[in-house]
Amino acid sequence: MIANLIFFLVSFFKILSRKKYHNLENREKAKQMSPHGNYIMAVWHNNLVSCILNAETPMVSMTSRSKDGTIAADTAKKFNIYSARGSSSRGGKEALLDMVKHINETHYNAGLTVDGPRGPVHEPKPGIFKVAQLTGCPILPYCVISTRRKEFRSWDKLRLPLPFGTMHIIYGEPYFIKDEVTKESLDGHIKKLRDGLMSLESQLTKLM
Repeated sequence: MIANLIFFLVSFFKILSRKKYHNLENREKAKQMSPHGNYIMAVWHNNLVSCILNAETPMVSMTSRSKDGTIAADTAKKFNIYSARGSSSRGGKEALLDMVKHINETHYNAGLTVDGPRGPVHEPKPGIFKVAQLTGCPILPYCVISTRRKEFRSWDKLRLPLPFGTMHIIYGEPYFIKDEVTKESLDGHIKKLRDGLMSLESQLTKLM
């Protein structure tokens, strides 16, 4: 029931919103870089709703095993998104392997809220780099912000797009994780992804 309500509500908001794309050539570049034309979108948790509404589906994502995660997974299914269940705090390894398996079998796109499910805000976790390495898919920084939105008082200040606004959709430069991610290389990967996503965030907030 809750998943149905969320689905219809946000779908209604999407219908009543305009779209404006920025750097769309980066998404096409990511498709060309990948052997099967798929890629892994990296997003901040606070932009999750808008990013899902404007993502290319079918796709694979990850949700926690919590009660809220179950609602999120049920809702995601209605958007043609397969959810591997787990998080950095519980069941993360199993969920990551399930996600990799599903991507390799279906060649779907994937999406990860890299600072979720509970933060720290704007601090990427290492899972996305492992998924990229094991699937051979490029990482594509991705950000969507609506000119009309409600910002909640959650840890991430979650943004809910509202009707009659413009959803600005922007893509960063895609890149591969070619070598195994080690403790020594992890900080560099995290910095590169954080800087890329914060650059997209900055570009869009200047348009608001």
